Amino acid sequence: MDFKKILLLILFALFISLHLSAEELPAAQCKTLHTIRVDTPPVIDGVLDDKAWKVAPVITDLHQVEPVEFAPPSQRSEFFVVYDSDALYIGAHLYDDPDKIIGNIMRQGDFIFDDDFIDIIIAPFDNDRSGYSFMLNVNNVRMDGIFEGPRNINYDWDGIWKTKTHRTEDGWVAEMAIPFKSLSFPTESHTWRFSVGRSISRNREMINWHSRNRWTTLDCIGSLTGLEGMDVGRGLDIVPSVSFRRTHDYDVPMTEYKFEPAVDIFYQITPALNASLTVNTDFSATEVDQRQINLTRFSLFFTEKRDFFLKDADLFSFGRIYSEGFGGGISPVEMESGRPYFSRTIGLSANDEPVDLEFGGKLSGRAGEWDFAAQYIRLDEHQIQIQTLHGHKTEMVNGTDILVARVARDILEESTFGAILTQGDPRSNADNTVVGLDFLYRNTRIEGHTIEAEAWYQKSDTKLGGENIDAEIYYYTRQIEEHEGNDVAWGVSARLRNETKLRGRLIYKELNENFNPALGFVNRHGVRYYIGELGYNFRPQHDFLREIDTGVMYMRIEDTQGNLQTSNLDVDLLNLENHAGDHFSLDYSRNREVLTQPFPIFENVIIPVGSYSFDTYSLRLIGADQRKLSARGSISKGTDFNGDRLEFMGGLTWRPTKHFAVEAEYDYNDFNLPYGDFETRLMSLNTDIVFSDTLSWRTIIQYDNMSKNLGIHSRLHFLPETGQDLYVVINHNFLDKDDDFSSTRSDIILKINYTIRF
Repeated sequence: MDFKKILLLILFALFISLHLSAEELPAAQCKTLHTIRVDTPPVIDGVLDDKAWKVAPVITDLHQVEPVEFAPPSQRSEFFVVYDSDALYIGAHLYDDPDKIIGNIMRQGDFIFDDDFIDIIIAPFDNDRSGYSFMLNVNNVRMDGIFEGPRNINYDWDGIWKTKTHRTEDGWVAEMAIPFKSLSFPTESHTWRFSVGRSISRNREMINWHSRNRWTTLDCIGSLTGLEGMDVGRGLDIVPSVSFRRTHDYDVPMTEYKFEPAVDIFYQITPALNASLTVNTDFSATEVDQRQINLTRFSLFFTEKRDFFLKDADLFSFGRIYSEGFGGGISPVEMESGRPYFSRTIGLSANDEPVDLEFGGKLSGRAGEWDFAAQYIRLDEHQIQIQTLHGHKTEMVNGTDILVARVARDILEESTFGAILTQGDPRSNADNTVVGLDFLYRNTRIEGHTIEAEAWYQKSDTKLGGENIDAEIYYYTRQIEEHEGNDVAWGVSARLRNETKLRGRLIYKELNENFNPALGFVNRHGVRYYIGELGYNFRPQHDFLREIDTGVMYMRIEDTQGNLQTSNLDVDLLNLENHAGDHFSLDYSRNREVLTQPFPIFENVIIPVGSYSFDTYSLRLIGADQRKLSARGSISKGTDFNGDRLEFMGGLTWRPTKHFAVEAEYDYNDFNLPYGDFETRLMSLNTDIVFSDTLSWRTIIQYDNMSKNLGIHSRLHFLPETGQDLYVVINHNFLDKDDDFSSTRSDIILKINYTIRF
């Protein structure tokens, strides 16, 4: 082990030992609300006139989290909490000037962070790591998520709950019913962790019942007592769905009609143990990905959006290998590299074509200090087109069995030790297995600081020798020789995470040449990552400015022999934010790339082997999103591969009413290189027509001159209640041939699903 690794391990140990000498915050700041059981539940109609609310205990002692933590709120709030055997009921009276309330979002599924909203946190398991967030804006738009740790929330998760809001002369009112059938919880406990909060958008004011270090997280929320006799019924949800698809291929030409019934079954074996089954799974109504232009040598990263994989996604997370918290020149793709499990690998072929899921099952839950999750999926056989030494060839990938299993145990106050196993390769006929161990340390109880540290280890085992060797070589993009060793990945990291003053992070990870998580995500093989961050955030007492931030981030990627591949130095020279939410930043970056093979960056422009340095200055202006009209833009100028590069990114969002919105984005690059000049353009136009909080029509149009593909995705969504959906989806793709757009493929999809609860 070389000196760098030894130094990183020492720093990792020092970070963990800090809590031994630091003065921790007392636990006495946590508050308690004793709720009551009611015989007649309130009617969820947006009016607080039910008898249940008149006898309900009320929370009024909220405080500011932003801009000044623990300062009195600018507006008064009242939260009422009761329950019966079926659901937890929460009512809220949010006092305010009705003319100043901001509610621009009305489409279900949209982000509501820039509106006035309330936020309810429920954590039935008292483990500071798992819980639920239920958010509701003034227009009755729901947004929910599951915690993936004490602080990070996955907002792609969807639960079934009922809400209604109503504007009043003195503010607005919200009511919600959260069925116990939608939650996992321990039957033996009568106390849940709980908190309520509110956002007043015009002031960018966050108000909550609890907070610590300018955050409300699972480790610093209150308690809800008095719960008993909750009924989940039979704990059975059956979600039948049916889709009808018409596909027309203009190149063949050919028209295909497809009728697809499917069913998802969810069963709570106990309130803390969940089982699910999906048969003939259909993802046709999933919203399209935001398009990206890839000007690097490596793959891109897209987040998961499919409901089946998002349920209990927190239980499958490993090692805190994610990109959250980094920006500037540090690529989020490189931060994600090394994940043993990334669900987007399931359901896509090596040619990125959809692959049918025949059926799948999942078992997940929590028992005491243990979390566990297991997932099995059967993929249909499919064909792929591959490039071999002898030209293009069609190969068959057999039906594949996929297994993912994860177990973790809570240790210390806020830490976890766990293991993961993945088995199967969805893109080839190879046999692949990955096993891993991780230790996640966290301490939020030090005043003004949050300390995190991680250590993880993984080993893969890939056996080729299937019938279709060519298909395997295509997928791995390199000739993997079957032999023992050189198939390990490991990493350590430590972070001082603060909202104000000093922050810092150190990361080391090593991915061996033959480390191959077929169900995970690896951007490059046979490399070592050295990543560091140091920054400072200052909150001046100023009428205009809220934050002044500066920082330095550095990443070095080298091969296992110590030869440099990539380095990025990113300096936030100045980052300003005012009280309205407008941002201004000035950055400098110094990058270096070492190419050992020629790199085709664009069409016929090929970068030769060599070492290249880049210097770039960037200026960014981002307007506050809560306005009816908001704009954002950035301009970057610098060197690139011994030439010059100019990049401009701009966006405009216009929301004249809550019923209509249009958003335009434009990304332009101008390269002047010794090897050829070229330009890239990426354009998108999104429109939302929202008839009500149950009916919306969204259209996304995207074009880039690299693929020369113009795509139109239009989706009509009717949601009378959560768990009941009707989608009408139109997809149409055009190919730009010498400025003449011709149709290549079109889809018309009708999908209906309905949740039946027992």
